[in-house]
Amino acid sequence: MRLYRHLFQLFWGTCIGLSAFAQTNWQDDFNDTNFSQNPKWLGDTNIFRVNQQQQLQLDAPAITGMAQLATASSASLKATWQFYVRLDFNPSSNNYSAVYLMSNSDNLNLTTAGYLLQIGGNTADRISLFRKNGALTTLIAESADGLVNSSVVEMNVRVTRDSLFNWTVLVDTTLTNTYVPIASGTDGFWKNSAYFGVQCTYTSTRSDKFFFDDFVVTGELFSDDTPPAILGLAYAAADRLTLTFSEPVDSATAASVQHYYLPNPLINPQQVIWRASQPAQVELVFATPFSNNTSYYLKVEEIADLFGNEMNDTTVVFNFYRPDYRAVVINEIMADPEPAVGLPAAEYLEIFNTTQKDIGIGHWKLVLDEDTFALSTDTIGPGSYQLIVSTANASLFSGLPHLALPLGSNWLRNSKKAILLLDETNLLIDALFYSTDWYQNTAKATGGWSLEQIRGDLPCSEPTNWSASNSSTGGTPAQANMPEGNPKNDINAIKAVYWQAENELALRFTKALQPGQLPVILTSLGQPELTFNPISPNFIRLRFNQNLPATKIEIILAQGSSCGSAMLQDTLYVGAPQSLEPGDVVLNELLFNPKPEDTDFIELWNTTDKTLFLDDIRLAATDENGTISTVFSAGDPNMLLLPKVYLVLSTDEDAICGDYTCGKPRNFFETALPSMPDDEGGVVLIRPNLDVLESVWYSEDWHHQLISNPEGVSLERVSPNLPSAEALSWHSAAASAGFATPGKLNSQFNSATAGKARFALNTETFSPNNDGFNDVLIVSYDLPQGAVLTAQVFSLQGIPIKILAENELAAPSGQLVWHGTTDENSVAASGIYVILATWFTPNGETGKSKLTVALSQ
Repeated sequence: MRLYRHLFQLFWGTCIGLSAFAQTNWQDDFNDTNFSQNPKWLGDTNIFRVNQQQQLQLDAPAITGMAQLATASSASLKATWQFYVRLDFNPSSNNYSAVYLMSNSDNLNLTTAGYLLQIGGNTADRISLFRKNGALTTLIAESADGLVNSSVVEMNVRVTRDSLFNWTVLVDTTLTNTYVPIASGTDGFWKNSAYFGVQCTYTSTRSDKFFFDDFVVTGELFSDDTPPAILGLAYAAADRLTLTFSEPVDSATAASVQHYYLPNPLINPQQVIWRASQPAQVELVFATPFSNNTSYYLKVEEIADLFGNEMNDTTVVFNFYRPDYRAVVINEIMADPEPAVGLPAAEYLEIFNTTQKDIGIGHWKLVLDEDTFALSTDTIGPGSYQLIVSTANASLFSGLPHLALPLGSNWLRNSKKAILLLDETNLLIDALFYSTDWYQNTAKATGGWSLEQIRGDLPCSEPTNWSASNSSTGGTPAQANMPEGNPKNDINAIKAVYWQAENELALRFTKALQPGQLPVILTSLGQPELTFNPISPNFIRLRFNQNLPATKIEIILAQGSSCGSAMLQDTLYVGAPQSLEPGDVVLNELLFNPKPEDTDFIELWNTTDKTLFLDDIRLAATDENGTISTVFSAGDPNMLLLPKVYLVLSTDEDAICGDYTCGKPRNFFETALPSMPDDEGGVVLIRPNLDVLESVWYSEDWHHQLISNPEGVSLERVSPNLPSAEALSWHSAAASAGFATPGKLNSQFNSATAGKARFALNTETFSPNNDGFNDVLIVSYDLPQGAVLTAQVFSLQGIPIKILAENELAAPSGQLVWHGTTDENSVAASGIYVILATWFTPNGETGKSKLTVALSQ
């Protein structure tokens, strides 16, 4: 093992003579009227001068600029820097001075390692001590506001640094050698110096108003006999390792690929990256990625620090692990922190390592909508949390593990924001698009409470797996979540179908899908290309290699699972959307007097084989005169109403399906509804231009006489062929069906047709007892064009019981309905009844038909 003794200037990148290192103690009061010797100053010497008061003065042209001078100075430990400064102006962000106490370069603009004292330069008029580390500037100590808020700033300044790297800044504003401490801090990152200097930032009117004098610098060189050691190893990527040393290391030894290798077989890194901004770290880049979940041995040899102390040969054992999707999860979101409940009024995002392994995230990215931020934390430990906060609010989370990023104010919108976590290869780790609906608590959604993930071990990002925090402080940053709700274990199913393009559809599911485990989908139009976007994990897109026809095709959801839930197999039929015509979609079922825990609903039915756009349909309430009030949508943009499908519209699907036996999830859509009074009201189905497609003025009197309390009982359309506005077209849902059939075939539906006969009955026996079986009698007819129809029910004794039609202008084909009641609206007795129908036309045609039916109670 060779011992390296590298000169200090290799690190500082400066070729200066050995005499420069001797200048740990020096002074300059400019009494010799020059700054070219004893000591020699370098830099913008043509725009500085020694004035008549034997002070160093900036004397630059009247333009905006920056000027500097530097002299050799190696004092760094047990050191004191003292000087006089006068600024004949009130400092601002455009006019201020910086004194570099320690610098690795005589060109202060190129300083990558050092410490500087800034006088002014900020709106708070402070004196600030900073550390320079490459492009990064870190605040160490700062005075109170307003210290240099004066038309002329004149003072003596003294800065000290002791053997424990404690800094103190003192000023003497009375010029009587009475120094008062104004700021202090501790920082020992840089231990050596090569130069001291002054830097002036000015506008045209301040180009000659900077004055300096009486520089006195004393101190010692830092001495180090301790070799460096490896503090940690992290995975920067699948082919990269980051090694962190206990101190800055010499670039000549640290950047050599020969000093690192993997034995058996011997493999050196392809490249070693050492950065002056991070001199205690190296990044090893290998030609071949590491195998996942595999143990490796890394040999590190002949690495020296800045003083030539060589590290002992070291072997680092590590197990490479590349995280899968949701190995690290977005776990808590404080998007609306005000009014604060108990936490700081600041936004934060929490990520959580769900595995039992260290995961390197040093090159990962956080994507917030269109903005991308690099993460700088090297590793997140097993089962550990990491908060992401804005730089401005970092101090509020000082006691918690956090990563400060240059985020703006309100960087987390209260709702509707996409968040992605990507690894170094842009592989997705987690993603979501959160909403205030996720709180599952309307009151807490207004502010002060975080959104918390209920279970972090789910294999997909499921919207129903979130709720408001139940912590008394409003959230649990960097702690185990305390969610208010429980995850829903519903079965996953197709929820809706959307038109995307002539050859593309999108399916929305009730629960999130899992990347890499998409469901099996078969179609009669060939196998489509499936596309999944984790930002919208409930959606999958189907792209066909040809345009969809207007005639319906078959789509089969054969199998699949997600988030541990089973997938409901399904078959649906869909085609290219066609134009909506009157009668294509009808009002099919109304619940206007729900139980207290339920909500109203309106069921539509696409009676055709056409695929229709729900955008073409609107709902509205009407008054008795048919005047339309507020209009409501019947579906999302581009959402399709499939052939022969029922669609239940309500404000709360779960409430409805908690009390009734419901159809498939894709038969439901949550939306606002027109007002539907319990006693009577009007509902109208219209186009976007307000053209009426169908309407009904319902009444609770339309319910069956056996229904003593209509609360929770829906009215069902007996047949779409019957006029929607007529009471006889509607019937109370059967008791055997639970008094409503949302998303399913109506319990009172009857599809009887006349066939070849002029008149025909749907049944020979009916029982109007609301049991769901033959509750109504339907008389179907075919008549000549323009026929006038009369139909009446008689008992066997010839007594008239019920008028079904009286001199009505009939349609060529139609239906009459008898609910088993008399003209006095009482229930007819059990027995045999005769229906006598007569008709005539204006051209003299006539006809008569007599039908018999048995009524049984």
